[in-house]
Amino acid sequence: LERRIFMAKNITGKDFSENHENMMDYMLTIHNITKDLSEICFNKNGRNNKDSLTFQQYSVLELVNDMGDDCILNKLASKNCVSKASFSIMISKLEWLGYIKRDNCFDRRSSKISLTEKGKNAYLAKKEEVENYLANLFNDTLDEEDIKTLEETMPRVKKVFDKFKK
Repeated sequence: LERRIFMAKNITGKDFSENHENMMDYMLTIHNITKDLSEICFNKNGRNNKDSLTFQQYSVLELVNDMGDDCILNKLASKNCVSKASFSIMISKLEWLGYIKRDNCFDRRSSKISLTEKGKNAYLAKKEEVENYLANLFNDTLDEEDIKTLEETMPRVKKVFDKFKK
């Protein structure tokens, strides 16, 4: 904890109060839950089972699904905070696996990208698996009061985290 406080002081130039220390612990807890979820629900490296999605592949399918008709490689890369070159490699692999398709455009970076039927099915199946995992985790771990607290506070926490996107 002292190392994290030292690092935070160096980054911001400010002293951290106990509330900030707690915030860092909360962030670490959220990170660990996300990491656990990734390890349980997703193929770690894409090599063990070519029909099982990695977390990164699922994230791309989710973005393509959410963006709908406005889905172009350049926009996808900027939304994912990844270089266009790196993202192009990911898109090519997903295209090769049959999860997405590009329209026929001379400049592949400007081509419209959409989910294939296989991509839609894989995305929806993985989304359901993740939702079921989280529901079971919550039901097995939390009591009714804990769930009510989360339901009341998570919209406010999301609103705060959304400020980091700007």
